[in-house]
Amino acid sequence: MPILSYNAGWMLWNIWLAVLPVCFIRLSLLTKNKLFRFVMLVLWFVYLPNTIYIVTDLLHLLQQWHQLTGWEEIILFVQYIILEICGFATFFLAVRPFEKILREFHLQKWETASIIVLNFLVGFAMVLGRVDRVNSWEILINPYHFFSSSMHVAMSLPLVGLAILFGLFANVVYFLLKDLSLSS
Repeated sequence: MPILSYNAGWMLWNIWLAVLPVCFIRLSLLTKNKLFRFVMLVLWFVYLPNTIYIVTDLLHLLQQWHQLTGWEEIILFVQYIILEICGFATFFLAVRPFEKILREFHLQKWETASIIVLNFLVGFAMVLGRVDRVNSWEILINPYHFFSSSMHVAMSLPLVGLAILFGLFANVVYFLLKDLSLSS
């Protein structure tokens, strides 16, 4: 049972971090103030990787699974299902409005390419978070750690490959969810 209560704490924190970019992009769309909008979009971009990054937390499930038995395994599994649904939902809800912003700036012909590039940047950020343990806010409060970690990832062929895989995954998830949302 301690594992389940421990999970609840960090999972709620990660869900909170995943909800932030959804709020930031929504606020950017609601305002006419250009400075406020710019700040919200910067914060959206900085916190966006926290959404789909949640998928990397499945590693904890693999580590914890053997420590529980019976009904605790079911609760553990449900915890992770809820966490993953939140990650995918916040990712989609945070990226989809970006298409509207691109259209506002008459960049619709670059819409798909922009989303693809954005998702590869998210993939790079996922590697920063998982491997070098870089948090989103460090780009603002500890830029040295962010940039040195970015260089570490960029100079490592295996980590670049992992970033590309994460970027491909983010693109597949986004465009699948987009197709599902358009067909309903």
